[in-house]
Amino acid sequence: MIQIAERARSEGMLAMAGVANGLSHEPFLQKGLNLTVDGTKPDDIEKILQKEINYTQSIQSKSVDLLRRSAEVAPAMGLIGTLIGLVQMLGNLNDPSTIGPAMQVALLTTFYGAVLAHMILLPLASKAERNYNNESVMNSLYMVGVLSIGREENPRRLEIQLNAMLPQYQRITYYD
Repeated sequence: MIQIAERARSEGMLAMAGVANGLSHEPFLQKGLNLTVDGTKPDDIEKILQKEINYTQSIQSKSVDLLRRSAEVAPAMGLIGTLIGLVQMLGNLNDPSTIGPAMQVALLTTFYGAVLAHMILLPLASKAERNYNNESVMNSLYMVGVLSIGREENPRRLEIQLNAMLPQYQRITYYD
């Protein structure tokens, strides 16, 4: 962001069109820079980008909630399978050869429910949440950078703003 801000300051705002074209792997940043190049006011850019951040967070939050809710339900589904296995077992007590397979169904469904919840769904939910939190932070940093460029602020000030948003161990020292 600081290098982009320096380039905008030295080469002018229209030079950002070329920079934005090279950022297809970062569509949020690309969109912000394109809005800046198009002459959109920084306050309007902030509103547009903030809406996009909020919308993305809403969608990603729903995905995480779905995974967490599924993890809560999985053990209950396993218990339902356990009950089905027990009913089969108790229904055929007169035939000892059916007790083993029915008990197997009863135990395996509980096991599968617990494994699905704790080894698949909850880790997926945690990873998805961590990824969307990281994406949200990056988009916020991009937004601050784009707004700084749009206001034609000094890149040194941008470094201070970005560092204020980052934890101590992730702060940058671009200028000495």
